[in-house]
Amino acid sequence: CIRQQFSNNTNIKISQFGVKYINNFRLNMENDNRIPDIKLDHLGYLYLANSDSTEKILRKNQETQNALGVKTQLLTARELVKAYPFFSVNDIQLASINNENEGYFDSQTILYWWNKKSREKGLEYVKGTVTNIKKIDNRVTSITLSDNTKISVGHLVNTAGIRGKEIANMIGIKLPIVPRKRYSLIFKTQE
Repeated sequence: CIRQQFSNNTNIKISQFGVKYINNFRLNMENDNRIPDIKLDHLGYLYLANSDSTEKILRKNQETQNALGVKTQLLTARELVKAYPFFSVNDIQLASINNENEGYFDSQTILYWWNKKSREKGLEYVKGTVTNIKKIDNRVTSITLSDNTKISVGHLVNTAGIRGKEIANMIGIKLPIVPRKRYSLIFKTQE
């Protein structure tokens, strides 16, 4: 899934790049005819405020988003229930929604083709845990894995996700990464 309803310019711009990448996936992959088009289902995201402080955040975020071309709209509880009559809005003060360039896409197909194309070009995947990074003249030259394997590198890309902070610390870079527990709720309603 991908969304653009963020509170800062950098995250919004990253997401906008992501949407363009998804929409042009085959072209970005050397226009390989074996690669299918990736469809973005524009289902949107809905954020709800049930307090004055959360309403203020949604309003501020919408200004930031709209300034960068994101089509986020704010809806009162009355407008929300008119658009989505199945919602109970008794405790809702405001809603933030964007149905353009937010939604779901087939990320597994993207991962499959990244993997396939990179292997076709000679990339070797190595499974391991980085325990040390060697630098010379402020340039990363090699890494050491937990099994003491040393690998020379021309470039190092930190893709460790929530563990990225640990990798960055090995070369003296402080990243403000904090793991957070996230929830997804999936439910089925009866008509």
